Amino acid sequence: MCGIIGYCGVGPAFPYLFEGLKKLEYRGYDSAGVEVGGRVIKRAGSVDGLKNAETAGLAGRCGIGHTRWATHGAPSAVNAHPESSGPVHLVHNGMLENYAVLRAELPGRYPFVSDTDTESAAHCIRAGIDGGESLLAATWRAADRLKGSFAFLVTSDLEPETICGIRRNSPLVVGTGERGVFLASDIAAIAEHCEEIFSLDNEESVLVRPDGPRFFGPDRREIRKASIRFDKNYEKVGFEGYSCFMEKEIHEVGEGFLQTCLGLKNQMKGMPAELFRPKRLLFCGCGTAYHACRLGKKLMERLVRIPCEAVLASEADEEDLPVDGETLCVFVSQSGETADTISALRVCKKLGGRTLAVTNVVQSSLEDLADFTLKTHAGREFAVASTKAYVAQSGFFYLLAEKLAGGLPVSMDLEALKAGMEACVDLSEIRALAGEMKGESYAFFLGRGLDHLTAMEASLKCKEITYIHSEAYAAGELKHGTLALIEPGSRVILFVTQRKWQEKMMNTLSEVRARGARTVLLSPFSDLEDCGADRFIRLPAFPDLYMPLISIVPCQSLAFRLSRERGIDCDKPRNLAKSVTVE
Repeated sequence: MCGIIGYCGVGPAFPYLFEGLKKLEYRGYDSAGVEVGGRVIKRAGSVDGLKNAETAGLAGRCGIGHTRWATHGAPSAVNAHPESSGPVHLVHNGMLENYAVLRAELPGRYPFVSDTDTESAAHCIRAGIDGGESLLAATWRAADRLKGSFAFLVTSDLEPETICGIRRNSPLVVGTGERGVFLASDIAAIAEHCEEIFSLDNEESVLVRPDGPRFFGPDRREIRKASIRFDKNYEKVGFEGYSCFMEKEIHEVGEGFLQTCLGLKNQMKGMPAELFRPKRLLFCGCGTAYHACRLGKKLMERLVRIPCEAVLASEADEEDLPVDGETLCVFVSQSGETADTISALRVCKKLGGRTLAVTNVVQSSLEDLADFTLKTHAGREFAVASTKAYVAQSGFFYLLAEKLAGGLPVSMDLEALKAGMEACVDLSEIRALAGEMKGESYAFFLGRGLDHLTAMEASLKCKEITYIHSEAYAAGELKHGTLALIEPGSRVILFVTQRKWQEKMMNTLSEVRARGARTVLLSPFSDLEDCGADRFIRLPAFPDLYMPLISIVPCQSLAFRLSRERGIDCDKPRNLAKSVTVE
């Protein structure tokens, strides 16, 4: 998680570093730091803390920066990056697995001052430089000693205006433009200033000076790199009139869904026909992406009728996975950099499965590893809580079901669904409900069938950005244990968008009301308005099959408004980062 940035060019480095770190802050925001011209400045807290009188005096034209999500050591200025060892300064995205061994070996020679795994890498590089090696050679030697994942940017006081970058299982891109050379863990951080961008493959490295970059392959021989295609508008980072990224992204849900479906239809036409004739399916993701996979599994069970598993990426164990050469394995990740999902993909490839990545960004580690890639076109997403990317991923699974089944029972009216989503973004009932719930400490989300999957994602949104403890349950399971938790004043939110489950859901409503729960019912069915729920929220009516695409949007809006009511920064919830690049 963490974001890294580097600049070497004709202008002062700090403004570019600060701007890049602000764009990377979604990757981590508990501390930040920069190194320019041998001076290191670090702060606990957000990137904004770096803009002060001390950094205003930085005049160097070459530097590196870091915004941190803590893995080893508490968030503090001491544990912030850059980590330094003598003349060496280093920023790191990833996690080192053998740092404890190195910490045991190195202290006699180089004292440790932080609790981070990264400091051991800085000392290893310094050992090479102390032995007479160049910055690049010392970085290579250190990389050979390290286990785990890393993207490093390294500078040395002994080689001014030089940055060395190297990657292993963590992303690193290099861009060139009129003002110099830029490096970052994410294209969005540097796209505005670049005419060409190069993505480093695994074990590749780069040496950057003001006159340009030199690239080196895994064998450490110099190579020529082809630039990748990128869209500056797609990579644009800004609120564009909204108060925060999450608010902006919820308003983009409908358009993101439409563009995704139109784009995927074209992309799928270019895929080999045999890819869509599997005997088994496995869908894999984390968090919100996993919930989209669960929806996909339900669609396949209902419409395609071939064996399908939805697997949490962090639980993907080769001894348990039903994968072989006739299995289509689909890996879903907004960023394409989710470490657990990447690891699961490697496991499935080892077992012989055909692998398909579904991502929302240009160039990613997941794309590099998969046999095939499909891109959602939701637009870049920066808020930690995924909204438009979830709906886009769900759209993919509807299209996959259509492809595998040879059609859907009711065709998707994409424009109508887009309008239905947009109608749910700013419901007055949701605003009122957020005001009611702001002082509450827990909530239950209940549904059956497809609605249970919506309840799971709605509950996750509530947890991650409002800090209200919430749980989602299949409504029929309530009386098999969970009903013991319902007491007077309990908040229970029920979804009734599937006619086949309407009567049973009304029984559930009665059960929780009888125990004093405060109830909210979300439904497109007008005949339920007088069902006895404390609050009824009317949803636009669509065929039952497509209601998960509609009913999640007001829940995203509820989570956003609740976070505002509770004084929480919904873009940067505590302990979380957008792109989880460590296992």
